[in-house]
Order: sequence, then structure tokens, then C-alpha cells
Amino acid sequence: MSRCFFETDSGESVLTNSNSGSLPRPLSPNYKTKEIILTSKSPLRLHKSYRMDTGSINTGEHQWVIDAKLLKPMITAKNQEKFISPKFKMSHLTWQLEAYPNGNTPQSMGSFNLYLRLVTMPLAWRHITLCRTFRCNETKSGYTAVSRYEKNTSLGWPDFSLSLQDIKNRIHWMEQLTFTVNVKILQISLFKNDGELFYEARLDPYRALKKQSIAWKLDQSLLHEMKMAYFKKGFVSPIYNSMWCLRCYPNGKTQSGDFLVQLQLCGLPLQTGKLAVRWKVNCEAVRVSAGWTTNFDFGQSCWGWGNGQLSFEEFKKCDEFTISVDVTVDDKVNIVAMAEWEKYVRKSKRSVSPSASHKQQAAQYSCIEDEKKEFEPKEKDSHMIGVTQQQLSVQSSNGSPLALHKKSDETVIVHSNEQIEWMEKRLKIQDDILEELTKEIDHMKHEMEQWRQLQQLDAMQKRMQQQARQHKQDVVSDTDTEYSLRTQTNVNASSHETDKIQQWLQGMKLSHYFELFMQHGFDDVDAIADITKEDLVQMGIDKIGHHRKILKNVQNL
Repeated sequence: MSRCFFETDSGESVLTNSNSGSLPRPLSPNYKTKEIILTSKSPLRLHKSYRMDTGSINTGEHQWVIDAKLLKPMITAKNQEKFISPKFKMSHLTWQLEAYPNGNTPQSMGSFNLYLRLVTMPLAWRHITLCRTFRCNETKSGYTAVSRYEKNTSLGWPDFSLSLQDIKNRIHWMEQLTFTVNVKILQISLFKNDGELFYEARLDPYRALKKQSIAWKLDQSLLHEMKMAYFKKGFVSPIYNSMWCLRCYPNGKTQSGDFLVQLQLCGLPLQTGKLAVRWKVNCEAVRVSAGWTTNFDFGQSCWGWGNGQLSFEEFKKCDEFTISVDVTVDDKVNIVAMAEWEKYVRKSKRSVSPSASHKQQAAQYSCIEDEKKEFEPKEKDSHMIGVTQQQLSVQSSNGSPLALHKKSDETVIVHSNEQIEWMEKRLKIQDDILEELTKEIDHMKHEMEQWRQLQQLDAMQKRMQQQARQHKQDVVSDTDTEYSLRTQTNVNASSHETDKIQQWLQGMKLSHYFELFMQHGFDDVDAIADITKEDLVQMGIDKIGHHRKILKNVQNL
């Protein structure tokens, strides 16, 4: 049975029985590297940088574009020679990209290594945890990982995610080289109180913990790149549900020729620091399925399906390929409980005045359920305000009797302010639940509409393909007909020429030479027009009189 591996942020694969949780390590080579800083004033002008705002302070995207005509310094770079991009901003922090086109160590020579460095960070911050994604648009190389950054930390993708030779092979037609970097900040820890959390990007537990099905369908362009992949070249899927993505090494990462799939955690839900996840990978095109139960957290955020599941050669035979993963974290009952308690705590906190002390807040949270029991009428028809009782003794939560108004035989309860407040809270919670359900229904409607549109597009595509096939058949048929006509015309023309030659020889009473003329290629008028005495001798016509007769009558032909 194959073994499951998890991978550290540095790209090192670790067996499941290993207890060492490796943190991301900064780039700190013990070598002197030649740095080429690419700024707007640099004479090399090897870059164009684009900052892309995503509309949220905790996420960012940046592109580093290098013109094709200026790639020469990179593709001719020596080992450990470093190129540095201009500084740029993402999430209000300053960053810089570092490239080693020919590797940053002697062992990585030939690997195009790319690193992201955090240049500045607020002094009060100890470190940040983020999800980072690198992509090369032209080669489709990609990598996603969860990493811990301090100031001046520099982390990259594994060796040979992109090779220098891959760039050289494309240099004649590639217009530019583009690197896209995406980040999402997941946690910010402070120096005070031994790493107190200042910020957390946490997902809704109800959405994050329920069963998820991921399907990464490879388009033809990506499938072609994967079939051409070399050892250790990696690819990465989109991030699904803000929580999971897939990493793929078609030609292997630790073992050449061994197709590798990895499940990468990209975010955690509320109330959660570690997840025990049951996950199963399915590749229907090759009928391969494998699954495990493993622990995911920000320290061990990536697990692979182990060696020996699928070979690179088998994968290359596929015309279409989809990697599907079923992810199950917890049962539905516990998920609903977590979601409801989260709403309850959030609403309870809002109801406490800002001036209340922590003890008062805690007391107020703990007595809400007691208030519910205390103010809840116990009679069978107690949901009605009016009750037919002659006497009623009810105490409010502070011990004072509730006001009673009597009208004939009907006693009417006038609720205290505390009762009304409790009812308003309950109604508010119910409204929130209804709002969440409405949003889910709207989301399902939207997905159904998208599915319907996809079905229509699929049907339209099939019709267009059928029309294209019919058009191709018509064109082939027309071509065959035209060819037949031309062939017949040529045959007729050739037959006419030979008849004319035969009549010409008969006129000279030399018709017995007709087959001889045909055998030696004199089968048309143009060929006979240039015939010489030497030609006649070589053909075997040795009579001088016949020579003169044929040469004299050539002009008549």
C-alpha cells in the first residue's frame, strides 16, 4: 500500500510517520550572489510591474512582466546570479520579487527560482501567516503554499518548478515572460503577550466544514503543458471555496515519471486550529482512486497521495483529464451546532454595552438561557398573551412582580422590558437564520442558472461541431469531384495527343514505330517537336531514310 506524504513550505516531502513540523524557512544562501536590481532607472529595463487591487486589504495581486527582447541577461545568467524587481505594495505592505534564472545554489543549477520577499512590516507585528501563489503565465508553472513571514523573509517555489531550459526553448516565439503573485493574509501576530493574534481571516464554519467536492478539469492548453512536463515541474489549480486547492507534478516531484497530486489547505474556519480531514482523489479518465485521513493546519498544510498511484506515461494517453477530490471534515450535526453557537455568541456580544466590565459581560451571556426558561409561560396555551386565570403570580428576572391588568375574567400579562428584550433577541437570531437560508437559496438558484447556461453552451458547441464536420465533408466531396474532373480532362487530353501521333506515323507509313515512340516517352506533340537524329538512333531506328522522313515531317505534326 502506498504511503501518504505531507510537504513543508520549503518544498520538502515528509513521511506521515515523521513528527517534525517544519516552518517556512527564509532564503539565506551561504553564497555570494550577483544582484541585478531592476528599477525604472536601470539601463537593462528588464521589467514591467503591475499592481492589481482586489478590493480587500487582506488580499493582493502583482505581476512582473519581462519583455522578450530583454530576456537575454536572464537566459545567459550564471549560477547564483540574482535579479531583483522594483518594490511594490500588496495589502499595504512592501514586497519585492527575486529571481535566480540559473539557480541560487550549485545543486539547483538550471532551475529558474523565484522568491517573494517581505521588505517592510509594522514594528508591532511579530509575523504574518499568508497563503501565497506563484504562476508563470507562459509556461503554466504554478505553486501555492501557506507560509509564515517575518520582516525580510524570502520564500519561493520548489526547485525546477520552472527550468531555465524551458524558457530558452520558448524564447524565439515568446513575446514576454510574466510572473503573477497572489497573497491572502490569514493571521497577524503581535510581539506583545507572547504572540497575541491581532487579526484572523476565518471562514464561515457552516460553509467550510460541510462536505466539499472539488473538480479541476484541465483545459486543452494546460493539458498539453502537463503532457510536456519535465521532472519536478509543478502546476496549481484555482482555490476552491477560499479553502482548498490542488497541486500537481505530472512527471513526478520526488520520483521521476510518477504522477503526483497534492491537496493544499488555503484557509481555516472559525473555532478551528487543526482539521482531521477525510479526503479522496478520483481520476476517472484512468480509473484511479485513493484516499486518506490526515491532519491539516497552517504548519502542515499540504498532503500528497503518495507514490505509485499513476504513471506519467499513462497520463499522457488521456485526451481529457479531471482531478476530483471529495473532502469531509465533520458530520452535519456538529457543523450546525458550531454555526448556531457562533451566531449566538456574536449576537450576545453585540447586545452588551461597551461600558460593561468583562465580569458583567460574562454574567449577562450566561443568564440568557436562564431568562428564556424564567419568562417562558408554562401553560398549554401560554403562547397567547391573554390567559383565563383568576390568579397569576409571575416574577421577573430581578424579583419584581409583573404588572397584571384584569378585564372581566381575562387576565392580561404586561411583559417587563427584560422579557421584551429577550424576545427581540430571539426574533433577531431567527431573522439572521432566515437571511442565511435565503442567501443559500439565491446561491443555489445562481448555480442552477449557470448550469443551464453551460448546458446551452454545450448544446451550441455540439451543433457547431456537427456543422463543421458537415462542412468538412462537403468540402472533401467537392474536392474529390473536382479532382476527378481534372483527371478525366487530363486523360482525354493525353488520349488526343497519342491519336494524333499515331495518325502522323501512319501518314509516313511508319506506324510500326508507334509503340517505340510511346516506350521512349515521345507521347505528345511537344516532345516530338524537339526530336533529333541521335534520339532516333537511341530508340533503335537505324535506317537513314526513316531518319530523314521523320525529321522532315516533324514540322507538319
